[in-house]
Amino acid sequence: MRYAELLLIHAEAVLAGGASTSDATALSSFNAVRNRAGLPSKTSITFDDIFKERRLELCFEGDYWFDLGRIDKSDAIDIISAQNRGDKYGVQNYTPTYSATDHAANDFYIDYPDNDVAKNPKLLEDPVPYTFN
Repeated sequence: MRYAELLLIHAEAVLAGGASTSDATALSSFNAVRNRAGLPSKTSITFDDIFKERRLELCFEGDYWFDLGRIDKSDAIDIISAQNRGDKYGVQNYTPTYSATDHAANDFYIDYPDNDVAKNPKLLEDPVPYTFN
């Protein structure tokens, strides 16, 4: 995990599921990543801004699949369907087969390994809802 990822996680934590934020600490973390890359600072950020910045900042680190698993599944399928899968000359070699009707929401989940389930069968039970007082 790199420091830039920690900064983006912090900005998302401050956003806390809200529509947008102008919180100084969130902007400080978010803009530190952008400024290092030579991009201008923002005065307000949304989840989409953070999501895009994670995609750009962590493009070669294999995290994007897990980020897609955190958003609405139909949106994730739309993103995958819109990817350019052509070769270096722009020739598309095959037709993408991802669509919302072809894939279920659970396509983004990975089953628990059998050895983990053997050690703890409760992993297959429904999660217990937590309440905060």
